[in-house]
Amino acid sequence: MTPAARLAAAASVLDSIAQGNQPAETVLKAWGTANRYAGSKDRRAIADHVYKVLRARGRLSWIMGGREDGRALVIGSLHAIDGLSVEEIEALHSGDGYGPRPLSKQERSRITAGQGELPGWVAAGLPEFVVEDFKATFGERWAEEAHALMAPRAPIDLRVNDAVATVDAVEVELRDAGLSVARTPWSALGLRVPSEPPPNIQALDGFKAGKFEIQDEGSQVVCWLAGAQPGATVVDYCAGGGGKTLGLAQAMGGQGKLIASDVVNKRLENIRPRLQRAGVEAELVLIGQNGGGLETVNGQADLVFVDPPFADGLWQDVLAQLPRHLAADAWLYLESPAGHVPVLPPDWLLHREGGTREVRFALYRRATATL
Repeated sequence: MTPAARLAAAASVLDSIAQGNQPAETVLKAWGTANRYAGSKDRRAIADHVYKVLRARGRLSWIMGGREDGRALVIGSLHAIDGLSVEEIEALHSGDGYGPRPLSKQERSRITAGQGELPGWVAAGLPEFVVEDFKATFGERWAEEAHALMAPRAPIDLRVNDAVATVDAVEVELRDAGLSVARTPWSALGLRVPSEPPPNIQALDGFKAGKFEIQDEGSQVVCWLAGAQPGATVVDYCAGGGGKTLGLAQAMGGQGKLIASDVVNKRLENIRPRLQRAGVEAELVLIGQNGGGLETVNGQADLVFVDPPFADGLWQDVLAQLPRHLAADAWLYLESPAGHVPVLPPDWLLHREGGTREVRFALYRRATATL
């Protein structure tokens, strides 16, 4: 693909992300599957541009006069992020082949007008709704902290599979592959590599051998703090891509019963090769919208993770089905939209809760449980 064709593809993917409720990663994967002519370098270049735009979406929309379509955001990014001149941007928008059509007069005027005085949230690169949280946390330094967070692409966190490799050995292996590596501050099994230039982690021999997985440190810590013990019965109720399933399996040391369930069979099938690569086991169970399918664990589950897709609004339906599956001293980790406190049976006690502007997370225990 030509550079211009890649830009057109990135704009199309951005439109698909905006029009649906799927994560960017899922949309990008679907685009690659539907466009087999795009090579691995093409797909990576398109993905890089999509994520670059998403990180600066508010600023780019402001520059382009409030437009939020993929084409406008890509044009804005070429100007404000990549630093291309108007002539260079026009060369990439000649309309030739599969490239984007020529710039309109309005588009050209937006990138030649200058940015003027930007609102604080735009200049910092933050979504407007998180500004008050940043101000409360960082005080006068909020804009500086925001820029440091949002300007670069986020690093890539890896979780070492200590059943087959040590953190020290994986760190050496990654350095030998030419990567800069650092330990994560909180997860004892975490390693962090820069995202620029974009590393192809999945092509590394260690990844293929199951020595490490891509997983952000936050999820690693959640799996560690959950207290999943060897011999326990643990359910990852809305398993999705299976990241927490793998982390819980590692914490359980291959002992006990781990179940990954979801309402979409394709998601479960995508977990299977990840389990095989890591050398761990989990029972994959397709459940119905009403929670049916987990009858084999009735009264046995010691720990359950529930973080359903927010767009599906499944909390109450899921929670109505859970009690029959849970042991008398079970623990429940639950995520829901901020401000939404699901109704639980009276024998559940809130142990701890927290949240962000978008998410409420809470840990509950049965009234008969002991700490």
